[in-house]
Amino acid sequence: MTARERGTTTVADRVVRKIAEQAARESTTALSGRVTKGSASVRGQSANVGLNIVLAYRGSAGDATQAVQDHVAARTSHLTGFRLASPRISVRDLAATARGVPAVAEDVPTAFTPGRSCRRGWSERRLPVAVLAALALGGCAALLQDVAAVHLQARRPAQWRVHVAGWLAHHGPATTPVWAAVVLAVGGLWLVALALTPGRRGDLTMSTPDADVRAVISRHSASRLLRAALAQTPGITEPRVRVRRRRLTVRAHFDHEDKARARHTVSEAVAAVVRETGLATPLRTRIRLHPASSRYAAPAPVMEGEPGASHP
Repeated sequence: MTARERGTTTVADRVVRKIAEQAARESTTALSGRVTKGSASVRGQSANVGLNIVLAYRGSAGDATQAVQDHVAARTSHLTGFRLASPRISVRDLAATARGVPAVAEDVPTAFTPGRSCRRGWSERRLPVAVLAALALGGCAALLQDVAAVHLQARRPAQWRVHVAGWLAHHGPATTPVWAAVVLAVGGLWLVALALTPGRRGDLTMSTPDADVRAVISRHSASRLLRAALAQTPGITEPRVRVRRRRLTVRAHFDHEDKARARHTVSEAVAAVVRETGLATPLRTRIRLHPASSRYAAPAPVMEGEPGASHP
């Protein structure tokens, strides 16, 4: 019996994706991480796999990602029989424990190994592309339907097409309304900005030791990790953190301590978190501290004879 007579076996893309996601879960569970999204495409006897994962804070992203990559490649190839290239692993975030205390992954060095600096990933621009595609599809469908009705069924052209053709024949750039020109100019500038900027302004790029590994952490997660670290700092209360793309602002109150010493303690805590997250671009840090006792200090008594003193 020939191979043609025996038939063929086809493995769908979604099956390969589910197998790769399960293999990644097997590896990330030991690292206190999780899988957020996966993708797979099958071409003949080979497959390409991409995975987005979240790792535990205070672990080496490069070593952990390499372990996940090796396990996914070996496990998926064994179960599907496909030739699997190196899976594309993206570390999308760093997670802390449920109580907000940073977790330490076992068997992973706590010091982040510095490496190459990756560029920020480009956004997929799904919403702008979907809007433009919907507008183009609707306009082309209406035009095609009207042209087919005119040429195949000998109908009269639609009124909107007659009006548009007449307006275009009698108007030009000199007679175009100002509002229409402004709308077109703004729309064009918006499309140019989308084409030239990467987007993903909420992500901070992390340094990775491997060129095939790309890691980012969201600004929200970075601020959450900083607040968790400052909350454990003795003498520091009510920490507030704001992380931007180039600047980090910390506001907090200190109790029963010299302001210079409190500033030094906060600076060390912030520098430790920033160093352990392995950001590719250093952030300019700005620290503002206020004594906690000043908020609860009683108002100074008003002496008799001073303005504002009450008389019986």
